[in-house]
Amino acid sequence: EFTGGIRAWQKYLMGQLEKSNAPKLAARGGRVMVNFTVDTLGRTTDIFISQSVDYFLDEEAIKVISKSPRWIPAIQHGRKVKAWRRQPITFAYE
Repeated sequence: EFTGGIRAWQKYLMGQLEKSNAPKLAARGGRVMVNFTVDTLGRTTDIFISQSVDYFLDEEAIKVISKSPRWIPAIQHGRKVKAWRRQPITFAYE
């Protein structure tokens, strides 16, 4: 879970994406699907794009996820474990 919950995660994503110059560089907008792992220390790792739209948008999505503040690691049987996440990010082309 992201520290602060889903609303805090959405706020983080929106704040980072609003600063981005990538949509202006991209040939088109669309939805990028980013997959990543939250490790036992709460860091985002193993980040990759499973649904691509444009190189600039893909790179921006990876950058935003990689710079994420730490998460609260998943717990299974009383132990911290890695958890896989999938995040869609939609870029509007103007």
